[in-house]
Amino acid sequence: MKEVFNPQPSEQNPVIVENYPYGFTQKTKAKYYVETTKNGQRVVFQTLNPKTQQWNNPKKSVYSDIFILYRNTDNDHVESDGFSSVYTDEKDLNNFLTEHPESTLTDYQWKQILIALAIYKARKHMTYTIVPNPTPEEEARIKQHEDEAQKIIPSIVKHYYVEEREKPRVRVASDLAAEVVATILTKKE
Repeated sequence: MKEVFNPQPSEQNPVIVENYPYGFTQKTKAKYYVETTKNGQRVVFQTLNPKTQQWNNPKKSVYSDIFILYRNTDNDHVESDGFSSVYTDEKDLNNFLTEHPESTLTDYQWKQILIALAIYKARKHMTYTIVPNPTPEEEARIKQHEDEAQKIIPSIVKHYYVEEREKPRVRVASDLAAEVVATILTKKE
């Protein structure tokens, strides 16, 4: 069972775990939080050196669009779920939001959700063709199409992002948030 931290832990407000194993015989404190940078979010973990009472160097995960920290109530461990729009679709996003309702998301995370929705809508306008062993003429045509796509795709995503951002969204209690978000996501255009 997941007990999502609300608000999500940050460097200024980390989750502190007491009696964390340190070496073979010692216990110490550990802290977890989500770091947000221009590259996305990542989970940061640090232990307190029991001899010096100084925090050890942080251990940082890879970046993702969103990271959610929660307590696994089965084993009392702090764990994380990540979400990225790169290899996912609206169904995956809906599943993620069902587990992590809007009320547990930060403003940054909600913005990433809106960007993901815009990307999914923009993908509907894209087609892909695999050309094995292209001739020089085909390579030139492919390069021209790629250049055109690089110019057009950002404007399409921006259009859909603005559209998604303008939709009314209500912040509600966590048990109702999944239903509200699922309704928004499945609404036919």
